[in-house]
Amino acid sequence: MLNAVVKNLLLNATKACGPDVNDIMLFIMEQLTPAAYKEIKAFLTWSFTNKKPFGWGNIDDRYNEFKAEGA
Repeated sequence: MLNAVVKNLLLNATKACGPDVNDIMLFIMEQLTPAAYKEIKAFLTWSFTNKKPFGWGNIDDRYNEFKAEGA
């Protein structure tokens, strides 16, 4: 579910809002499907809770870690 459009939304929203899941989700929610919203919110929560930052160079790796942990 992490396609190029969603990655771009996430990275730009994180730059604008900082590590605040609710602010980021408010920033991007209108561009996501309900299923994507739920998964991206879970990914962000996992990332910030576990102190696993992401950026252009490692967002795919972080997302794969998130999925591998069964989140």
